Amino acid sequence: MTPTDGQAASSSATANAATDLHITIRDCNSICEGNISLRPGSLNIKYGPNGIGKSTIARALTLRIEGEERLEELTPFKYRALKDGLRPSVEGADSITSIMTFNDDYEDYAKPLMIVGRAAVYEISRKPTTRRVKC
Repeated sequence: MTPTDGQAASSSATANAATDLHITIRDCNSICEGNISLRPGSLNIKYGPNGIGKSTIARALTLRIEGEERLEELTPFKYRALKDGLRPSVEGADSITSIMTFNDDYEDYAKPLMIVGRAAVYEISRKPTTRRVKC
């Protein structure tokens, strides 16, 4: 008996879900704690209302790749003056070596996404394989 298209798609989705990255972002700007799942090698679109933290998530992932110390830029104002205050952290993203974010710097690409709300788009690559997603 051969699997139907639906069964094959379900099996593929389960296999892909097993490789998803589950990332926790803490104490970054106005985000006390946020969880996000990203699928490596895929186009990941996160959208929602203004001010919910989409840009902060994109910035935290980008800064994390540039070096853990770069996350200091996202320290919440209430902790900046405190010597031992909480500091930003990103957990679960160790395997991310590159990220492409379409934001205000890539305005021409972002315009179509703004129809459904301001969005952050990520292309994730794992070591050592790099894939490009064509839009």
